[in-house]
Amino acid sequence: MDPINRNIEALIEIEKVRHDICERCPGTLWGAKSICRVFQQHISEVEYCSEWNKDSSSEDRKEYLEPALEILQRVDEDLRDYHWMIKEVGRLESRLKLAGDAATSMYGIESTLPKPTGRNNDPVGKEAIRRVRQLDRLDQLRRKIKHIEQAVEKIQDEKERTVLECILDGERMGTIAHHVGLSRQKLNKIKREISKKMAWEMYRDEF
Repeated sequence: MDPINRNIEALIEIEKVRHDICERCPGTLWGAKSICRVFQQHISEVEYCSEWNKDSSSEDRKEYLEPALEILQRVDEDLRDYHWMIKEVGRLESRLKLAGDAATSMYGIESTLPKPTGRNNDPVGKEAIRRVRQLDRLDQLRRKIKHIEQAVEKIQDEKERTVLECILDGERMGTIAHHVGLSRQKLNKIKREISKKMAWEMYRDEF
């Protein structure tokens, strides 16, 4: 099987593993909520369990499940971090603008002239170093945000898109469930489907 199809299959297999193995696990408390007593979570919320790799029907399950699980975890982190990344971009932009205005006001045209090296007490030089570091970080955040937003545009299902936009806005899962009128179990299922689609759009080069 070629690497692309193998990893797509892994994304699908994760759902089957979650159901088949958790169903037989003595740590699963079945009922209205189907709780995993090991992780103290609903089984649909468990991202990874070592028991998933012990199924004798698939000895190489771990080999191709782990990379896919790692990518899904990265996507979840990307979606969770998007909200603060937007705020951090705004903070850095304001900080850089204020710092630039202050430097021009305080030092005038001299701040643009070459400075002697080796002067540790040079405030202009220190500020320039900080600005370069902040500009680099700002560029990284902007590229990351753009990467996420490009993948978001590929989500066409209206309910999935609504849930996704709420996640990007930093809403809690309970609030989102109430907003879209879904149980937490159904919401988690939609979120996993979103994560799989986003994983393919954002990290297809790694598949």
